[in-house]
Amino acid sequence: MWHALFCVLIISGVGLIYLSHKNQQILRSQLNKRPWRGVGYLVLLLVLVGELQFYSSSSAVLLWMVSIMLVLGTLPFVSLWGRR
Repeated sequence: MWHALFCVLIISGVGLIYLSHKNQQILRSQLNKRPWRGVGYLVLLLVLVGELQFYSSSSAVLLWMVSIMLVLGTLPFVSLWGRR
């Protein structure tokens, strides 16, 4: 249960950070940097704190970083799926 919540929070946190950049292609215009990028970083920090409660510190940090890299690597391709 908690692991699924962590996955959803990582996807939403990285999504907010990605959608606040000017080079994103999912939305027509980027989100405002000031509130949304900070909210994304805060969500990712809360996920790290939550993962530290369940895993050892080294495995929690590794899982957190690999999950962020995975979502950041696949998120730009979401805009390609919608085009036809």
